[in-house]
Amino acid sequence: MQLLSRQFPDSFNIYLISDAHEGSSLQHKEGLKEVIETVASDKIGYMASGGDDIEAIMVDDKRYDAETIDTETKAVPLLQAEAVIDIYQPVKKKLLFKLTGNHEYKLHRFGNLTQFICKRLEVPYGTYSCKFTALDKKNKPMFKFFYTHGWGSVGSTADDPVRRLANMQLQIKRKLQPLAGDCVLMACGHNHKLIVVEPERELYLTDNGTHIKAKYTKPPQFGDYIDPSLRWYCSTGSFLKLYGDMGVSGYAERMMLSPSELGYIKVEVRDKQIASVQKVVI
Repeated sequence: MQLLSRQFPDSFNIYLISDAHEGSSLQHKEGLKEVIETVASDKIGYMASGGDDIEAIMVDDKRYDAETIDTETKAVPLLQAEAVIDIYQPVKKKLLFKLTGNHEYKLHRFGNLTQFICKRLEVPYGTYSCKFTALDKKNKPMFKFFYTHGWGSVGSTADDPVRRLANMQLQIKRKLQPLAGDCVLMACGHNHKLIVVEPERELYLTDNGTHIKAKYTKPPQFGDYIDPSLRWYCSTGSFLKLYGDMGVSGYAERMMLSPSELGYIKVEVRDKQIASVQKVVI
């Protein structure tokens, strides 16, 4: 866990990305390039990266698959890390932090590759999970958000697509909810799903002394404890395709996993408040 903060203007955007898997031939390279260019050109844009930047699978790993190893970096994690450093150069001043993922952590006995990437880019290392405080120009907190690489799977075999999505939204919410009590936004990577859960705005009645008024609950932006139903939750997607080049089959294809949306999350902050959390499909 790491606690980080940074000053921002009153209105800005945060792009949450994860699971780029540099070193895999199944990586959506054009999509990753697209989001980097988008952040670089966004004058009020910032980025946080949620781990599994690199494939980090060497030839002696039981997960090694010669078919899906990128021909440039091969099964050499250090070369994959160097490639990540090059990719993020255009946005390194906009990077709030980078998390490590389970793929990088698998090689922890050889050293911390995510920390190596962060040092080269001169960006904060967020460890596996991070709490981040957005500060205004007077150094006062606007809100906090929690980001973890995540663990375990998220899925549903319900026969109805609406129910499948609702089941997965509930799983994400249940996983994240207990991990921080004071964060209005909670995010995870790892499961390669692109999902947003909005705050539950419920109707309630009040009065002004003479008339009954209808109002709706809304998320408080900052406080010691934020009601779980009033937080934003999201799973930040991935850049790993189900199908690669013809003639190549990756693990997701072999496991009969369903196709999932590739992309990232865009958080829009306006007048010091989170106005929207949107999934962006690439």
